[in-house]
Amino acid sequence: MIYKHLDRGACPCSSLETETKEGISKTEYTLTEHDEGTVFTVEVSLIPSNWYYKLMNNMFKWSFKYVYDDQFNNFIEYVYNHEYKIDEDQSKTSH
Repeated sequence: MIYKHLDRGACPCSSLETETKEGISKTEYTLTEHDEGTVFTVEVSLIPSNWYYKLMNNMFKWSFKYVYDDQFNNFIEYVYNHEYKIDEDQSKTSH
């Protein structure tokens, strides 16, 4: 497993890369600040190691969205809960 922090100027970005018998899986996480809030972007890619895994990837790629959606929704819930806890802790210390 390879973890990289990518320097992209103002946008913090990290990348996670793993190599398995199925191929190389790469996930890139980027945070971008806007007036309305912070946008968390995730790009997931897979480079199959051979024709068999390429075929399986093409046949089942529609299902990957559901797997990742559940994980990212759990992550978003965690971030909101953590943010609420920090806000709550700060309001207790400011009184």
